[in-house]
Amino acid sequence: MSSPPRPTFSTTVLYRRFPGFTFNLEYYLSHHIPMTLKYWEPHGALEHYVTKVGDEEAEFAYVITMVWRDEVSRMGWMWVGEG
Repeated sequence: MSSPPRPTFSTTVLYRRFPGFTFNLEYYLSHHIPMTLKYWEPHGALEHYVTKVGDEEAEFAYVITMVWRDEVSRMGWMWVGEG
């Protein structure tokens, strides 16, 4: 019998749309996300999702979601600048 999956939680970043807003998705996916995971995977990052909001009139342009293996209390290192 397999053990139940570990609890996870997610963090979400919303990129607000504003006049003249640009977002280099290719760069974000090819450079920023790999760099972020390099530092965050040892601390529990499991996966990420990047969603483009299709409506050009929407308040937000992109939604970035990171899924983590442990509860929020385990992420204290992020807020004090470790790494």
